[in-house]
Amino acid sequence: MNGKIKILYFMDGIGNGGGIQEMVIKWMQNIDREKFQIDILSYNRVNKDNFRERVAALGGKVFIIETFQNPRTFIKSIWQTRDFFHKNKYDILHAHSSSKAFFVMKYAKKYGVEIRILHSHCASFVVNGAIPLMVARALKKPTVNLATDYFACSVAAGNFLFGKEASDRIYYAHNGIDTSLFKPNHNTREKVREELGIRDKYVIGHVGRFMPQKNHAFLIDIFKELCLMETSSVLVLVGDGSLKESIEEKVKTLGISDKVIFLGKRNDVNEIVQAFDLLLMPSLFEGLPVTAVEAQACGVPCLFSSSISSDAAIIPNCAFLDLSESAKLWAKKAIGFKNNEREIDPHKYVKERGYDIKVETDKLSHYYLSKVSGIDGGTL
Repeated sequence: MNGKIKILYFMDGIGNGGGIQEMVIKWMQNIDREKFQIDILSYNRVNKDNFRERVAALGGKVFIIETFQNPRTFIKSIWQTRDFFHKNKYDILHAHSSSKAFFVMKYAKKYGVEIRILHSHCASFVVNGAIPLMVARALKKPTVNLATDYFACSVAAGNFLFGKEASDRIYYAHNGIDTSLFKPNHNTREKVREELGIRDKYVIGHVGRFMPQKNHAFLIDIFKELCLMETSSVLVLVGDGSLKESIEEKVKTLGISDKVIFLGKRNDVNEIVQAFDLLLMPSLFEGLPVTAVEAQACGVPCLFSSSISSDAAIIPNCAFLDLSESAKLWAKKAIGFKNNEREIDPHKYVKERGYDIKVETDKLSHYYLSKVSGIDGGTL
């Protein structure tokens, strides 16, 4: 085949620092850009985090279509989507969305994109409001029917979007991480704990956007109970989002402001997680959270809600609890990790389970090549 394989990634939104966005960047950083041209299409005008510039530095372009805000913009978005695929030709569409991918899939098929990958990243719909949820449910099956290839980040995410009966058709693209950045480092752990003033504390950590899915309100309830059981406990929260102010207010109301550290969005998460004694994630739903993989690669134990895919447990020192359990029981479970030894060689588990970004990107490249070239891992 002559020239590069042209791939279009579709995402609901960009510039929010979310896991899908960062995963796409990591793929672009590690893929052979002599063989692949990757561009981004999104229904979102936001450009925080210099996302457009980051993509451009990796040889890609970002195309924005006006988002679905009202009936007028909805119609306009549909026509812009149609016009985009009429004017731009791609070998592969890789849609990292299910709730807004229908028209992208529809017009990609109409204008000759033969390989249309639908990638499930969650085990539930990520939409706000009754009407958007109703629309997402109605378009779920038609969107899946337009896809030629099924991808998922976990078994739970695959079952949600495609059904258990389609499990043999699903390609599981693991949320890989850079294992050279995320690895146990005692010196970094001591440095960060010193900087944050938590050297002799029992440090509970959480990394994620302040949004309903992450269940920060319950996380704070758990931590309040934990403080009653272990007075040396502190909570370190990394991330920003629409619910941050309300969570800050809740912390003040409960009288635990001196024990909760809000770090905001950070670019040194690989160092911050070293300071954690436990990663606590009582999420309402997840596909497979990258932050969980990153923390475990550093040897950090994790306590997850049972709403998170069991695939998230990579190292032995992990546990799950149902969200129906009380905050007090969650706190007791969290205390149980206090005297546990950290995993000395977590990378053996990370690599065995397929979470090394370089290895996973090579597998993805092989998949793209075999689909377009019709050969098993051939070269261009």
